[in-house]
Amino acid sequence: MPIGWGIIGPGGWADRYIAPAIKQAKDSKLVAVLSRDKERADVFAKGHGADRGYDSLAEFLKHPGLDAVWVGVPNNLHAANAIPAMDAGKHVMVDITMAVTEEDCQAMVEAGKRNKVKLGVEFQTRHHPGNRELKRLITEGILGDLIMLRAQMSLPWGGGQVSGVQQWKVSANAALAHPDHSWKEVYPMRGGGVTVVGGMFAVDLLRFLAGRDVEQVYAYTDAATAPRGQETLANAILQFQGGVPAFMDCSSRNPYSDNNVTVYGTKGRATSIGGLRLDSEGAVEVVTDRGNIRKEFSGHNMYADEFEEFMRCIRENKEPSASGVDGWRERQINIAIVESSRKNAPVHIKL
Repeated sequence: MPIGWGIIGPGGWADRYIAPAIKQAKDSKLVAVLSRDKERADVFAKGHGADRGYDSLAEFLKHPGLDAVWVGVPNNLHAANAIPAMDAGKHVMVDITMAVTEEDCQAMVEAGKRNKVKLGVEFQTRHHPGNRELKRLITEGILGDLIMLRAQMSLPWGGGQVSGVQQWKVSANAALAHPDHSWKEVYPMRGGGVTVVGGMFAVDLLRFLAGRDVEQVYAYTDAATAPRGQETLANAILQFQGGVPAFMDCSSRNPYSDNNVTVYGTKGRATSIGGLRLDSEGAVEVVTDRGNIRKEFSGHNMYADEFEEFMRCIRENKEPSASGVDGWRERQINIAIVESSRKNAPVHIKL
């Protein structure tokens, strides 16, 4: 039987990436949509083949055949929607950032455990084929022992325009043509600037590749001078367990950023070219004593792969690749980056 999905928050991201991924993933079906605006929910549902739209969370969670929920409302409302869904026995994948506060992250993790449902966080870059290849090279020892990692995640994801706003394709659905992004300008609703928009992908991917946790952060951001205190540039040194360092930079001011990920080991170097872009295109370049190898990737959909992996975890009772704990860790590191910049000192991460 296909797993029935519901979407809470039918915005531009859900319209462009999430609903199509649910449709493309095997044994998956979009059945219900929830929005504060009933018309918006109905239009989105009709446009993506769902059964119906709702403006009531309680009624939405009663929809027949609803097994799992994707939560894409403003960040400060993630817990308020995800926890009732898990209490209703639904599996939940939450958009990034997982929550604004660590308390909400913890409450969500506990709700998943209490209700024995899966809680995942949408870090789709873990499923980029180039990044998966980097992970294989590390796991199989082809690069030797880790020496250092480096990642860049800047907006507008490789384009030449210097802008902090993602340019969405205008939806064919009239109700979605002009989504309201004003909440993203309010810190208590989003939880930060460019580190929340892009930097968290780099942070999570570095954790995924290193296979260990970050113990300490030393960072610089322009939060002190940026509009509304929301940083537009951040550079961070992440110290992993075992002493392995990683370098992360993100910005909404860099034109033509490469958004690459590079791993250095005792036996060689490997780079996922475009591994931190929004699409699944790219390549991996490997340099070792045996020579140089380049492998191209095309035709993948990391969003659909992410949903398929999450549904396998539901069926096989396994933890998702990017679990609620991973989302919580990312938020800890994100907060530490801004704190380190403010203090001009390293910040230790409490694991």
